[in-house]
Amino acid sequence: MDAGPPVAGPRRGRVAHYLGDQLIGLLMDTGLMWGLRRVAATSVDDRRRYAAGGRKLVAERFSVTRMADERAPQYTALHTG
Repeated sequence: MDAGPPVAGPRRGRVAHYLGDQLIGLLMDTGLMWGLRRVAATSVDDRRRYAAGGRKLVAERFSVTRMADERAPQYTALHTG
């Protein structure tokens, strides 16, 4: 997402929790060909919107700093435990 191309992911599982169909990208059923056709048919404006949303999501929720801060207590517990 941070790189900018439109994102597609499976409708099932955790990806759907943060991706949101047509908010940051496209959610697909297990039929890969149908999903790829849907991505290809997406307008340029929507692709740009999805890309901007994806970059924002990565910056807010998945930055290296945030991920490290969230994991630090777990690593500390392993080291001191």
